Amino acid sequence: MTVAWLKDGNNIMFLSFLLGAIHLTLAHLWNAMRIWNSPRMLAQLGWIGSTWTMFFVACSFVLGQPMPGWLAPLFIVSVVLIVLFMTAPRDLKGEWFNHVMLPLNLVSNFVDLVSYIRLFAVGAASYTVANSFNTMILAGGVKGIVAGLIAALLLFAGHALNILLCVMGVLVHGVRLITLEFSSHSGISWAGFAYKPFRRLDAEQTAED
Repeated sequence: MTVAWLKDGNNIMFLSFLLGAIHLTLAHLWNAMRIWNSPRMLAQLGWIGSTWTMFFVACSFVLGQPMPGWLAPLFIVSVVLIVLFMTAPRDLKGEWFNHVMLPLNLVSNFVDLVSYIRLFAVGAASYTVANSFNTMILAGGVKGIVAGLIAALLLFAGHALNILLCVMGVLVHGVRLITLEFSSHSGISWAGFAYKPFRRLDAEQTAED
């Protein structure tokens, strides 16, 4: 039953959206735990509600699933929590632009969730490549021992290359979803300094180190 369910492309897209919603929810839960004693934690709960709203919207737009009746109230409550608690009152004068950018951030929330469909795309591409190898090599039939050995070698090489590309694809897209979507929702900014192990240090820098 599970294998048959996984053969349906719509189910895989649904699973991709579900993984995305869970992944982004964990990012905001992480934020909420770091500021659990601050009213801004309620804004993170609002973002969680917004993320699951976008999940059902994506399932409706892409998969044709009906949206639940409680979705609109959930989205309204989520937006109210974000607007009221995303910025501390004392910081409102300097960070008012966050409220102006909120509509774009909500759209970005939807885009980030839909971006997880790349997990489905990687699997679909792998299946297409494997099927193409099988069709090209076996379409005309295999006659004789020599032809069979050649066909076996070609199939082995083709599928080995496809598996290698799958491993690379999973690694690349997994890293991308963590360093971009997850990090942007968890407030992590990737920064650093150039690695120069052989640079010269003056006496003052050496003393500080």
